[in-house]
This record gives sequence, structure tokens and C-alpha cells, in this order.
Amino acid sequence: MRKLLLILPFCCSIFFAASQNFLPGYLVKNGGDTSRGYIENLPTYQVVQHINFKINLSESEATTYTIKDLTAFGFDGGKFFRALEYKDALHDYVTKTEFAKILIQGYYDLYSIPRETKDYFYIRNKQDTGYFLFPDELDQYELYTAPGNYKNILSFLSRDCNKNIGNFETLFYSERDIVKIVSKMNECLAPGSFSQISQQKTKIKVQGLISTNGMYLGYKKSQYNFHGAVRVMFPELNRKLSLNLGLTYYEQYRLLKTEMLTTHKMETVEYTHQTSFPLFVNYYFLEGRVRPYILAGVSTMLWESGRTLRVYNSAYNDGGIQENQLDHLKSFWFTFVGAAGVDAFLYKGLGIKAEVKLEFDKQWPTIGVFYLFNK
Repeated sequence: MRKLLLILPFCCSIFFAASQNFLPGYLVKNGGDTSRGYIENLPTYQVVQHINFKINLSESEATTYTIKDLTAFGFDGGKFFRALEYKDALHDYVTKTEFAKILIQGYYDLYSIPRETKDYFYIRNKQDTGYFLFPDELDQYELYTAPGNYKNILSFLSRDCNKNIGNFETLFYSERDIVKIVSKMNECLAPGSFSQISQQKTKIKVQGLISTNGMYLGYKKSQYNFHGAVRVMFPELNRKLSLNLGLTYYEQYRLLKTEMLTTHKMETVEYTHQTSFPLFVNYYFLEGRVRPYILAGVSTMLWESGRTLRVYNSAYNDGGIQENQLDHLKSFWFTFVGAAGVDAFLYKGLGIKAEVKLEFDKQWPTIGVFYLFNK
């Protein structure tokens, strides 16, 4: 129990590190009026339809504004969003209206349309209706379901420019690379005009993760562990990859031998306890609700192992019990940690998981629950 209490302060720090807050900003209402105040700093995919706004931080409750109330909003010195009507090329060209992040304003305006798994791009000018740009789309088995169009469209729009704009065949589908290409296109197609670039520096996203999982096979085998971690990622570069620093407490018990005597019973139980601080890289293979993953890294740990003799005053386990320590080993280790498993999100950051892990020694497969803060 004392070791479990070590995890509580760590889990609290995870919560506060990943908690959301309000940042200074402004909003533009449909009538053109501008209001300054504080906007809740949520992941961009969560503000495509509405935002939460406070005039003063002392207000207990925020006011919610939807896409029907505003034409634009922005954070001071940061991201700027505008209500955008577009046809979604990945959903039968259905017309949608959402808040999109403005990346470039010029001859061609470039928008980022955020989604939970990735951001898409939309480009338009005053002479056309615009183009929804998307990369090669993959299904859950990493098989192509729709070939990407962004290379062909950008190449077509820049057809009157020289080849110095870039190599479209090797163009990577990222905010940085798309912004660079569109900026060169604007310079070529409208010489002397000004392109306002609103791209922000690559930002770090900090998440908090807590989980508990285990396995129970009757009284002969049992294992459980508690885990908390601070997760750092660069979503604009790769949403599947993250760096994690955590704290893990793990216990495993195994019945080695049972001796039945006339008046009592004796059991020899082997146990292992680990308290570790792992530093590891986590990689998700998919980005939907079900996410298979692998992780690898290093860990420093306190490792304890030994055997206990349990003596029951009755042969039927209904009497008192006495435990005697047979042996006990304790040591510190610096070791490799690796795991493979599946996370399945049920509601927001709450989910269930299955995992098999190696940290100093192989652990048994387990199932459990987890919560990811600031998902």
C-alpha cells in the first residue's frame, strides 16, 4: 500500500500537466462586432463547431458560441480560425461549414481543417470554389482506399510557374511543406503581392495517461500493475509517435507448491514487486478508436522478489492464516522495457486495453482500463 501511495502524487501531476485552460483571444460575431476575452484552449479538432468563451477569467461558467454565431475567432499571437464552407471530397462532396485554421492569406488562401486523427488542407482564391486536399487514405489494415489528390491539384494550380516551386512527386503531406509550396505559388502568380502566413511553430502537445490492468487465474496466478505517464508529442509532425516518462508499480504472485496435512495446509508462494521509472517511445499503428501499439525504451527500477510460506489452520482455507517469509531479494536495475498491445477508446479519453510487457523479466498478458487526458 505504501508503494501504491507513491503513484498518487504522480497521477495528480499528470492531471494538472494535461488540464485545459483559457487563453487570451477574441471572437468576431456575425454582425461584425468583436469581443475580447479568453477562449478555452482545446485541441483544434474540438473547436470546428463551437468554442467556449469568457470575458473574464473570474467567471465561473463559459459562454458557448457555435459556428452559427461567429465568423471568426483567434488566440492572441497564435492560431486564427474562420468559418469556412467547403465540399468534403472524402465524404461524397457533402457541403460542410466549420471553423478552419487559416495558414496563408494571399492570392491563394490556405486553410487547415482539423480532425482527430489528422489535419486536411483546403485551398481557394476569389476566382474559384476551392479544392479539398487529401493524402492517400488508408483503411484499418493500412491498405489504400483513396489515392491522394494534393500533389496533382497543387501541380495544376502552379502550372504557369517554373519548376523552382518544388518537386511535387516527393512533396510530403504536412503543414510545413504545403505552406511552403503555396507561398511560392502566390509569389509566382501574384508578384509583388503580400501573403500573410499564419503558420505557427511546431507545438508540443502534452498528455497525461493513467492505467490499471492485471490478470487473475484463480489463486495460483495473479498479476496487476498501476501506471502513470506524461506523454509528449509533436502532432503536426507525427500523431502516432510520442515520448513518455512514467511511473509503474507492478506485482505478480505464483503458487509454487501446496502441502496438505491432517490439520492444516501449507502453500509456498513466489512474488515479484517492481517500482520503475520508464522512459520510452510509444508508436500507434492506427489513429482510430482501436489503436495497436508498440513501445520501447529504458527503465530504472527497484526490484524485489522472494517466497512466502502460508500456513492455514484448516485444510479447507476457512481457518486463520499465518505467513512466514522464506527469502527476500532486493536490488536496483537499469533495464530495457518493451511492450505490445491494443488501446480501444470508448468515450473521449476513456478506454480499455490489452498488453504484454517485458521489463527486466517477461510479464503475463493483462487487460485493463486507462484514461488519456487532453486527448
